[in-house]
Amino acid sequence: IKDEMQADEKATSVQVQDPSLSKFITDIRSIVKTDRDLHDRSIKAFVSWARSYSKHEASYIFRVKDINLGQLAMGFGLLKLPKMPELKQQQQNLNTFIEEQIDWNSYKYSDKMREAKRQREMTEQKEKPQIQLKKKS
Repeated sequence: IKDEMQADEKATSVQVQDPSLSKFITDIRSIVKTDRDLHDRSIKAFVSWARSYSKHEASYIFRVKDINLGQLAMGFGLLKLPKMPELKQQQQNLNTFIEEQIDWNSYKYSDKMREAKRQREMTEQKEKPQIQLKKKS
């Protein structure tokens, strides 16, 4: 059984690079850049997948540390990584993620009503006085 486990570990450490993978990621990200709603949905899908995978009862099969979360996030079309505890624990698997340089203030929803609401919230946020919190030392 020990030999089988070692063979399984060697098999999972081999990474196959498909040449069409980078084109797929580029295409999916360019589609996501057209509508902020697509990015919101991509984040929801990625967070849902990561949480369900990491919390699965069969953790000996579903090992998060064996997953390249950076490439997976790009495959979901993420332009930036969400803030979530599962990612903080897997920093070594995130080095392959390339964050898109995008102006988040001008990244719009294609739905006009939703975009108007976002613009309204942005102006309200700018008008509010900023409260500065002291850092704990």
